[in-house]
Amino acid sequence: MVFKYRCFICASGYRIKAGALLDGPSGKKYLLQKPVEVPANNQANGSVAAKDPGVGGSTDAHTINAIERNTDDGLTVDNPNAIGGGADQRVATVIQQSDLDAVKQALSSQLNPKLQDDLNSQAKGKHLVAPDQPKLDVSTDHQVGEEFANFNMTMTLNATGVVFDNAAVTRLLREELKRKVQVGSELTSDQPKTTYDVAQATSDGSVTLNGHASGYTVIVFSQPAIRAHIKGRSPSSARSFLQGLPNVVDVTLRQDPIALPWLPFFSSHITIRIEEVSGTGSA
Repeated sequence: MVFKYRCFICASGYRIKAGALLDGPSGKKYLLQKPVEVPANNQANGSVAAKDPGVGGSTDAHTINAIERNTDDGLTVDNPNAIGGGADQRVATVIQQSDLDAVKQALSSQLNPKLQDDLNSQAKGKHLVAPDQPKLDVSTDHQVGEEFANFNMTMTLNATGVVFDNAAVTRLLREELKRKVQVGSELTSDQPKTTYDVAQATSDGSVTLNGHASGYTVIVFSQPAIRAHIKGRSPSSARSFLQGLPNVVDVTLRQDPIALPWLPFFSSHITIRIEEVSGTGSA
């Protein structure tokens, strides 16, 4: 803006305060941004801004020519250049990182259970171990900072799993327990207790387990040898012999149909039944 002040009898110039209103065409108003000192019979430049922002504040050159409340005819104003650059206010949607993170979280909450279900389905009832975290691939059709009301995100989860048969592990543990039983003993008819946990699993299918098996053992009695030893003996002698065998708790002799002073002379006519007593030993 160019301000001129004509006053041939004035010793000093004219001071225009900041915020003074200038009149433009069609009722447009402009505010002086800084104070301007206009020397007498000279000119000075000042800057203005439209009172109402937006495209409507633009105006052509030489259209601003009045200062409101100015009573000095010697003070004039003119805009030698057009005033422009104004823009109307608008609302724009810009993609933020938080938008992408929120969608990623929502998709993950949907895909992770489905991925686990798919792995369990492929395991077909066997023990499933996932050696690695699922691999996540994410792609979007727009990036952070772009102005778009909507965007699409594609997320892919890939996972590997290692499966093994629980029954096979149990058999291995029981077989290993049998190998540890001392010669001359055997496991009782009670099922051994087995437990295990996965120590390590790798994506190549290798699994390391920590397992434990426990059970009870009894002495193995040779029934043919026992029958051969007690045939023809008296009941008291046979009972004494049987009670002297290792780990024998009690002996019961029964003769059918009548009690005789001796046992049968043929070992094939003697029947031996051995009953296990729980808790007699473990391996």
